[in-house]
Amino acid sequence: MRLEGIKTIEEANKFLEIYIPRYNKRFTVRPSKEVNLHREKPKDLNIDKILCIKTERALRNDFTAAHNRKLYQIEGKTRAKKVTVEEKINGKMAITCKGVSLRFKEITQRPER
Repeated sequence: MRLEGIKTIEEANKFLEIYIPRYNKRFTVRPSKEVNLHREKPKDLNIDKILCIKTERALRNDFTAAHNRKLYQIEGKTRAKKVTVEEKINGKMAITCKGVSLRFKEITQRPER
């Protein structure tokens, strides 16, 4: 667009109305088969577990884990030395250990010994 001297959004939109069809005609690749090869999602597949940001964190002796400058207290006992923090697409968070969800709460300071 710079080479065409386009400086405004309106000029860019007019240019793209012409450019996009030419681009698609030049670079489109037709599939070898017109059959839809998508498969159904397996019923036991949990998309929320896959489409999340997973971060491994150390579990301290007082059952706390730090993540994004916040401190989380694991409620209940576990023998793990590491936990996985999962940040979901919907903004929720989960802490798991070996695939098992753990109950937790956010705390402001470390518990006393």
